[in-house]
Amino acid sequence: RFFDGDMHYLAPTLTKLVRVLQHAHPHDRELFFNTTVAARRRIERKWQETPLAALFTIADEWMALKQRAQAAFVRQAIKAKGLSPWEAFVAFDADNNSRLSPAELYGALRWLQVPELTSEDVVDFFELADRNRDGMIEYGEYMALMQPPAPAAAAGAEGTVPAPAGEEADEEEDDDEEGEGGSLREPPAKIEPFGGEELREIVMRRRRAELERQKEEHQRRTQQQLELDLKTYRQELAASAERPGGSNPKILMAGTDDALLLLYGKVHATARLVEFSFASNQHPLRTFASGKSKYLPVLVADARKKLAPLKCKSGHDMLRVDGYHTRCHLCKKYGPIS
Repeated sequence: RFFDGDMHYLAPTLTKLVRVLQHAHPHDRELFFNTTVAARRRIERKWQETPLAALFTIADEWMALKQRAQAAFVRQAIKAKGLSPWEAFVAFDADNNSRLSPAELYGALRWLQVPELTSEDVVDFFELADRNRDGMIEYGEYMALMQPPAPAAAAGAEGTVPAPAGEEADEEEDDDEEGEGGSLREPPAKIEPFGGEELREIVMRRRRAELERQKEEHQRRTQQQLELDLKTYRQELAASAERPGGSNPKILMAGTDDALLLLYGKVHATARLVEFSFASNQHPLRTFASGKSKYLPVLVADARKKLAPLKCKSGHDMLRVDGYHTRCHLCKKYGPIS
C-alpha cells in the first residue's frame, strides 16, 4: 500500500510501517514516496494532512513508542485537570493566534508535569504534531494528537479516508463547555510559554545537521553515479572494439602500444592517447554533433593528389611517415602536417 501511494493508515498499521522502514532515513522515505506518487496518474493529494505524515517524522519504532506514551500522558493530564481538549488548547495558546508555538508547547508540557521532560523531547513531540511543517501546531493537528488511537476492529475498513481530526471531538466539547444549568464555564487561565530560545537553537541545529546529511548523501550518490557511468562507458568501449574498425574512440597506452612509440619515440610509461576517428559515417562513442552535419566520403588516394608537396623550414621536401606527422629526409626532424 505504501508503494501504491496510499496515505491513510490505522495506528497499528502505521506502527508496523515505521518498523519495516526504520532502516531508511525519514527524508529518504519522503523522497521515495513523492517520486512514486508523481509518476502515478491520479488526483494530487497532500500527504501532510493524512496519518502518513508521521512516517516522514518518526525515525524508528522506539521513537514512535515514546511519542505515543507522551501523547497518552498529556491526554490523561488534561482530563485530570478537568479541562476539555479545546479548553486546554485555549489555555496553551498564550498569544491567541489559534496556533501553538514550540515555546507554548513547552510551557504546556511543564504545566502538565510531564515526567523527565527535556527540551529535546519537546522538539520531538512538536515535530510529531506539526504535520505540515510550518513551524506551528494548528488546532486540527493538535486534535489529531489528542485523539486516542482507535482499535483496528472498531475503526472500520482500513484504507478508507477518515473524517478530519477534531470534528467528532468538537461536538462533544460543545456540551462540555457548558456547566450545570446551561451556563458557560470561565475560560482557563493562559499558560506562560517557556524555553523559546533554547528550542529555537535545537531546531536550527537539527536543520543544519539534516542539511549536512543531505549534502553528504548527494555527494555519495553523485560519486556512485559517476562510477556507474564510467563502468558502463568501459563496457561500451569493450563492445565497440569487436566491431569492424575497432573501438571509436580508441585508447592507446604508451607501455603497450607500438604506435605511440613510433609517433613520439620514448614516452612516459603511463602516457595515453585517445584517438577520435571521424573517417566513417559513424561518430565516436557518445559523441553528438551540434547542429546539422553531413558526411562526405573522399578517397584517400584522391585527397593526396590534391595536396601540395610539403617542405620544411629549410625548403627540403617532407616525407609522410604516418597520417599525423611528416619527416624531412635531410634535417631528420619531425613536424605536423599544416
